Amino acid sequence: MQNKPTNENEDIIVIENLRSQFGDNIVHDDLNLTIKRGRITGIVGGSGTGKSVLLRTMTGLKKPEAGSVKVLGAVPFNEAKGGGLARKWGVLFQDGALFSSLSVLDNIMLPMKEQLGIGKRFASELAYMKLFLVGLDEAVGQFMPSELSGGMRKRVALARALALDPDILFLDEPTAGLDPIAAAQFDELLLDLTHALGISVVMITHDLDSIFKICENVAVLADGQVIVVDKLEAVLRFDHAWVQEYFSGSRGRQIFGQHEKII
Repeated sequence: MQNKPTNENEDIIVIENLRSQFGDNIVHDDLNLTIKRGRITGIVGGSGTGKSVLLRTMTGLKKPEAGSVKVLGAVPFNEAKGGGLARKWGVLFQDGALFSSLSVLDNIMLPMKEQLGIGKRFASELAYMKLFLVGLDEAVGQFMPSELSGGMRKRVALARALALDPDILFLDEPTAGLDPIAAAQFDELLLDLTHALGISVVMITHDLDSIFKICENVAVLADGQVIVVDKLEAVLRFDHAWVQEYFSGSRGRQIFGQHEKII
């Protein structure tokens, strides 16, 4: 797996004047967001602000009602199913979304066989490499998803997201459901992998520990828009009621104290 380009001035995701809606329910209205290469960007927001809808739009699973979305210079909804653009990103869904009827190894091999058309023997060798990357040994490849702990399922899902050597990782609540120790270990793994491999990360999260520990930029969804996207220290000073309540409440102050060196 080769290191990716790290030109931090490159805009890898550009969203302009986005409107997302379901029937009469408008989720995003005139939303704008630009994400730079080589960073871990956390997307946060209250319940119902459309964080997962935004992720689905960026990965071509939902067509916007208005506006434009470009990922690596291409329109994801037009190209994702064609294979070219979809090979350049990996997605880790909130629950891992592993196929329960397939072994761990088969889960990881699936995108390789579907997208690259390579044979089982070569795919299995690559899949074992991905398991090693996420800190799991070869024996885990023969397990079924039901035999894994929550932390192991997340790691296997991450290995599958890395299967095609992506430029971008899209993560939907990657530490949700994990105990604090497993969540901290996953954060460390993600930080090590992204820095070592030069992958850009877009992460939907509500986990304040993850935000303070690994997110280099934070985008806040509120009122149907991205109201601020900046480095964490700038977001903490942003004058908006939800932002201040979220980051400066008792939980936020506690975690801020633990990670004060960041600021």
